[in-house]
Amino acid sequence: MGESGVLVGVAALVIREGRCLLVCRGKAPNAGRWALPGGRLRHGESLAEGALRELREETGVEADALGVAEISEVRAASHHYVLITQACRWRRGEGVAADDASALGWFALGELDALGEALLPAVRSLVERRLAAAVEEGVWSSHQECR
Repeated sequence: MGESGVLVGVAALVIREGRCLLVCRGKAPNAGRWALPGGRLRHGESLAEGALRELREETGVEADALGVAEISEVRAASHHYVLITQACRWRRGEGVAADDASALGWFALGELDALGEALLPAVRSLVERRLAAAVEEGVWSSHQECR
């Protein structure tokens, strides 16, 4: 933990052809839960650099950061962190689960309910808002089972 006791996390919100990229976490604290690709910001990184690095490490997908989509905070007895989510434009990469992601998928708005309780509530809210506003059309890829 940093000197202040607050961790700074970054996440990448990537929408491609009306579908949002999600990863199934393979490690605690959210093992088995679907979330945006992301992790801890490293010393010296900009918010965009950190989000794009985490995206590449966890999925192999490359994107351009467009700006901050949302800032959220989690405070609990065991941890306190601030998460800054970057809106991103997909550039290339089909996506392969790597690093601490056990699976990944590109999900359309109507497919989020199928994830049930495995989709983190704050992620659901953000993704639903962004997908509903997306003007992109079409379908891309299927998703893997979370294991």
